[in-house]
Amino acid sequence: MTTSNWVIGGLLLSVIVVLFYGLVALLKGRQPQRLVRSLTVRIGLSVFLFVLLVLGWKLGLWTPKTPAFESVSVAVPSPWLTSAGLVNHPWEA
Repeated sequence: MTTSNWVIGGLLLSVIVVLFYGLVALLKGRQPQRLVRSLTVRIGLSVFLFVLLVLGWKLGLWTPKTPAFESVSVAVPSPWLTSAGLVNHPWEA
């Protein structure tokens, strides 16, 4: 595993921990400041993780490795458009 995987996993884990921290604060109901602080920290961590993922993708640190991104599918037009001469097939050019 690379360092970036550990960072992303750590951020996701901390978002979950803060989520449960907020749940405990909600169930106890005595300290609303803890609930608000927990929500603020969770939103901040989530936004930071999102920005980190987008920056990593834009900088080329992460690339898709699924077959869906390796090929581009071509939409085939309906037969009445091609028979009327409104659309030409790319393979007939």
